[in-house]
Amino acid sequence: MKWLMGFAVFGLGLAVLPARAADGVLEINQVCATAPAGCFAGDTPGFPVQITQPGSYRLTSNLTVPAATHGIQLVTNGADIDLGGFEIAGPVSCSGGCPAPGSGSGIARTVALGNQCSVSNGKIRGFAQDGVELSLRARVEDLTVTEVARYGIYTGGGSFVARNLVAGTGSHGIRFDLTSSTPSLYRDNTISNTGAQSVLNGRASGPNVCPDQLCATTGKRLFYMTPTNHLGANADTACAPGFHFASLYEIADVTALEYDESRGSTAPDSGQGPPSSAPGSGEAWIRTGFSSSVTATGGIGNCAVWTSSSASDNGSTAQLAQVWGTGGSLDPWSTAWDQCISLNQVWCVQD
Repeated sequence: MKWLMGFAVFGLGLAVLPARAADGVLEINQVCATAPAGCFAGDTPGFPVQITQPGSYRLTSNLTVPAATHGIQLVTNGADIDLGGFEIAGPVSCSGGCPAPGSGSGIARTVALGNQCSVSNGKIRGFAQDGVELSLRARVEDLTVTEVARYGIYTGGGSFVARNLVAGTGSHGIRFDLTSSTPSLYRDNTISNTGAQSVLNGRASGPNVCPDQLCATTGKRLFYMTPTNHLGANADTACAPGFHFASLYEIADVTALEYDESRGSTAPDSGQGPPSSAPGSGEAWIRTGFSSSVTATGGIGNCAVWTSSSASDNGSTAQLAQVWGTGGSLDPWSTAWDQCISLNQVWCVQD
């Protein structure tokens, strides 16, 4: 009996020791997260589970996280977290709309840390801030992130975000931080029911699906010609959020772009591509890449860098050619100029 009692105590002690799988991956679960010893060295009792060392980590149960705290907090760089198909769940509900952002994310980082980390293979739901918040050169793959009051997935520059389903967010579904000049890529994501544009910053490297058409469905950058007309001085503010007034040199190769039919002007025979003419003038304002000028020459005049609507000043316009060359040749762009007082459509391209 004494031996059995001793074994029982010893067994209970094992229950709170750090769990390490045979492949060296440290385990995270509800039992160790709430145990006095924490899940492993550096983790204090209770939530958040604190990861203080680089390495591999894996969920071995669902985590139920109290309000106003993180599920997992990264206090290191170089950590890889496999959710193992399990869920990190907080108490926030976004049915009927998300509440104002508060505190607590599914997976969060400490300021200046969380670089070169990855999160994959599971679910995150019900947090007052973000689903996942990582920093530079992060990877976020194969997650379902729902009902978070701010961003579904938030990373720094140089990151890759793929094959995620994000739905029910108070702000952007996916946001890439612009504090770094390093570009980020995303692909094969499905994003819906966001409180702000579906994706902010980043470049699509493959198809994505989102109702606001701000994530390229082919991986190509979106562009369009506004269906509304604008004076020269207003051309620079005519594009929708997530887009900017295009230079001809940004959109010269239309085969590398995807036309945004939901925002742009269309023609009876434009199909899923851009129209070859604009209603009315048949032209649209275009940036030139030139210094400030009001010269009546296409490619030079730019309404004093789009600050003038004067009849004595001029700006450049462009349209896709209406008449093709003989023998089937095609030079896509036809360029001209117009008075800055004229009302023309505007070419826009995705940020």
